[in-house]
Amino acid sequence: MPAQRSLATRLAAASALFVVVGAVAACGPLARVAGPAEWVQEAELPDGTKQAITVRDTTGRILDVRIDPVGVPVAETITNPAGQPATVLVPWYGGACDVQTTIEFAAEGQGLKGTLAVETSGEMCVMMAVPHLLELKTEGPMPAASVTLEPAPTR
Repeated sequence: MPAQRSLATRLAAASALFVVVGAVAACGPLARVAGPAEWVQEAELPDGTKQAITVRDTTGRILDVRIDPVGVPVAETITNPAGQPATVLVPWYGGACDVQTTIEFAAEGQGLKGTLAVETSGEMCVMMAVPHLLELKTEGPMPAASVTLEPAPTR
């Protein structure tokens, strides 16, 4: 009987270890929550005013978003950086009076269709093109040609 208890004790310990390791892995850096996600950041414009930028993914295909990432030059067009097929750079230009920008990505075939909605302060101001950039990390290769960004329909 002592040998059986020992085996039972070892099995119980191994099972407990398996549960703990599984729980830690589910919360670790490789864990991923599928489904819609949202990223929000406040950007400071050259004149010191602030603008809120919200990015929504309704597809679950985007794993991470960096808004105006430091050290990444603004691209002229939507592109994949060399050797990074699961990273998409999405540029857009805002205005000096923008206070809220919302970009929402929906599925379009195997790609992403982004819509851009902007709220302005409504004040009289000198409009100027303020460059912005999204760096999208996707769950797999996402050719830049399959990603679009268009103005949201006006209401």
